[in-house]
Amino acid sequence: MNDSHSREILTRSLDILQNVRQRPEMYLRQVTPEGVEAWLAGFQVGLFTAGVRSSAYGLRDACERRGIPFTTTVDLIGALAGQGHSPHEVAMILIDMEEEIWRSSLADVSGDFGGHEPRPNVG
Repeated sequence: MNDSHSREILTRSLDILQNVRQRPEMYLRQVTPEGVEAWLAGFQVGLFTAGVRSSAYGLRDACERRGIPFTTTVDLIGALAGQGHSPHEVAMILIDMEEEIWRSSLADVSGDFGGHEPRPNVG
């Protein structure tokens, strides 16, 4: 897939995530951590099906910014709840983290590495 097409898909996807964050009840069946997690899984599958891959470092970076130790099996809901966040806060943080991951992917596709070396995309 060409970079122009990927940028367009990522830009539209980021718009969707911003709308979900602003009006979660309109998009999500349940505004709970588990409901958001399920919706985001479907969102990710849709992007993967469209040929867009997330940044290999996006999740790790989003976890580190929130003081969550990153592992391949990180339990984000448990980690955020363990930091004292309410279920609603956890749900909203999950959406924020997803947006960060895809912004990182857009930067990778756009060549805007913020002074860092390009990062490989996860396939």
